Amino acid sequence: MLKLKDGIEALNAMGQLNINIQPATWSDQADIPNIAAATKLTVYDAAYLHLSKKMNAKLITADSELKKKGENVTATLLLKELKI
Repeated sequence: MLKLKDGIEALNAMGQLNINIQPATWSDQADIPNIAAATKLTVYDAAYLHLSKKMNAKLITADSELKKKGENVTATLLLKELKI
């Protein structure tokens, strides 16, 4: 079991990572299963596609199936094709 002190320390460390947490609306929650059904992907994968579309951001993934099936939802790119 995680000790309270360790949990607080972990949360404080995460707060310093500059991660932008996006709010999820009810319409977001309704859109995700629709994306999953349309792409024949899991709801988990569909959530990433939805967020990428909502943020107008390219989804970078190492999963070739997610990349291929998600192309009709949002811009996708395989990690191995990423040029930095």
